[in-house]
Amino acid sequence: MSDINMDIDPEDQTSEFKPFPPGVYELAITKFTPGETSTKRKMLNLELTVNDGEFLGRKLWYNLTFIPAGEPGHGLTVQALLAFGLLEKGETNLALDYADFTGRAARAKVEIETYQGKQRNRVVTAGWITGDDETEVKKPVAAAPAKAKTGRKLF
Repeated sequence: MSDINMDIDPEDQTSEFKPFPPGVYELAITKFTPGETSTKRKMLNLELTVNDGEFLGRKLWYNLTFIPAGEPGHGLTVQALLAFGLLEKGETNLALDYADFTGRAARAKVEIETYQGKQRNRVVTAGWITGDDETEVKKPVAAAPAKAKTGRKLF
């Protein structure tokens, strides 16, 4: 008995996945890879998996860059951390470990973009849904939010 048994269409050699429709989706962090931007900022490349509905299991990727307060783009960092339950409103000092991202989920607005001639899904810029957003369908399903450890730098 073979380990793999399936029908094959030798004429179909496409490698493209069709994107799922734009909308609000619950996305779970299923993998992450620490990295650094060209400007030496800490970054996590997040593999996100649709956690509910018709497109359960579909994947997309998001680079979460840790931009310090006072610099352009800082609000995007804050929005993502709030949505994943890793930051509480009003906190001004944050310290996280990579393990804090494990198993987190949040809701986000997803769209379709064309990249290098192919269509793919992506989280809309400023598309993370926090508790204040009226388009929120439900709260993140992550474990209880991690308390920030004050007095330490992020990572």
